Amino acid sequence: MDAGELAGLAVGVVAAVATGAATGVGEGAGTAVADVVRARLSSTERGQRALEGLDADPNAASARSAARGVLREEIEADPELQNRLEQHLSGIVAHSSVVITGGRVSRSPIANGPLTINNTRQARGWFAAAAALLVALLALASYGAVQIFGADDSPGTSPQGREQSGLRPTEGGEGPSDRSGDRAVDTSGFLSTTETERILPTLQDMPPSWTPYREAHVSSAEEPGRCHQGRVEYESLEPDVGFLVAEFTVYACPSADTAGAWYEEVLGWQQGYDETNPISMPRFGDESTALVYYKAPEDNTTAVSLVRTGTVLLMLKYAHVDDQPEYAAHVQELTAIFTGLATG
Repeated sequence: MDAGELAGLAVGVVAAVATGAATGVGEGAGTAVADVVRARLSSTERGQRALEGLDADPNAASARSAARGVLREEIEADPELQNRLEQHLSGIVAHSSVVITGGRVSRSPIANGPLTINNTRQARGWFAAAAALLVALLALASYGAVQIFGADDSPGTSPQGREQSGLRPTEGGEGPSDRSGDRAVDTSGFLSTTETERILPTLQDMPPSWTPYREAHVSSAEEPGRCHQGRVEYESLEPDVGFLVAEFTVYACPSADTAGAWYEEVLGWQQGYDETNPISMPRFGDESTALVYYKAPEDNTTAVSLVRTGTVLLMLKYAHVDDQPEYAAHVQELTAIFTGLATG
């Protein structure tokens, strides 16, 4: 389980205790999770603000997103914190029973111990995440930490699936950093890693009130027939929006046919989440799609746009938009900026 999912689950425990969505979770491992999360968040000024927002309104998506974002960063920077949270959370799932109350589910409750989860959307999301964590931890025993913790968050992106597709969206590996000169690229052929990086938006390309969240990097295709991958992320500084992130990913493929196949595969992954709905948006490039989905394990709503132009596939993830009524317009604006960098 990656840092984002682990942070979402841990924050969900804290929120469940505060709202009463989960009763009995304050005992044993639940107490340990809450203590670890609160201690870590209160250790920084940003984390303290996120914790105060969560305490003020645990049901607010913006409050949960802010806390989740800070905790995710802490987990990524501290493997020991990740290990402690995994141990405590696995204890909740493996040793606590669940009683689901409310609606039709209460007619056949699951009861076996001290944990009760009421049948609310937040509680269902927390329970789904807990079940997912248990599956991941059990899988670790057979497959090892690399496959579980290093996997992409898209459905169906197992290492075996990527091998079969002939395309591998790799992580890590710093690409070239020279952004000088003309950034226009010709997307009719296979781009170099330098040209791939030029497509990624810089801070100067972004609208006001955005700041770098993760620096740009490019990974080169490891074998013939695969695509270079570049990514950069920005965080919004607008007040009262919570933890709002724009993630730009570019895949530079050796042919338009390869990029088209990759477009269909990535689109299939993005349509595999809960409560997926299309977003109305003008066509960009040779083909484009926009949609929004709710991801239950993280209790998070994400808007996504995909654009293929020639041999290049562009993906924008606009994450944590639960409390953003104008997110569709922002997705269109950012997609236009991204596509413009690819088409000159």
